[in-house]
Amino acid sequence: QEDLEAGSVKNIAMGTAKDKETDGEDVDSNEDDETVTASVLNVEKSVDKVMEIDDFTLEVTYSVKVTNNGGQTETYDLQDYLKVDEALMVEDPNADVTVSYVAGDDSPNGTLGTPKAGDFETPPGAVLVTGEQLLAGKYESFEFKLRFLIDGNETTVAGANCETDDDGDG
Repeated sequence: QEDLEAGSVKNIAMGTAKDKETDGEDVDSNEDDETVTASVLNVEKSVDKVMEIDDFTLEVTYSVKVTNNGGQTETYDLQDYLKVDEALMVEDPNADVTVSYVAGDDSPNGTLGTPKAGDFETPPGAVLVTGEQLLAGKYESFEFKLRFLIDGNETTVAGANCETDDDGDG
């Protein structure tokens, strides 16, 4: 576990056999080794703010925090696909969404995405950042806002109360 958290695991393999021609002397095989690097990125998403625009429109501010728990710098791309209650629809699928770098102990160096609101509704989701490098032991956070229309005909008790189902998908 310690090696994994440091960023890599080195595995060395070799064998020994008995040589029949030399009355059972040990014969060592060639040594082979392989180093496997480990990526240990943790991604947390949260709703930071919900603002009621009017009776049928909400503006939701999301944040996504990425932490590098590994022992080496990691490069990543970050996408987000929303799973929301059937009663919520993105207000304008063609609206531009601003993705902002908001916090962290590492400076952003990738390319921030410029998604449309509708990109969040279909897999694989909206691109938030590409080619981002994060140093070992560091974190950074991104933020974006989306507006949703509320369809009162589709509201469920679970959705209205923000209850999650057994698998946590909401």
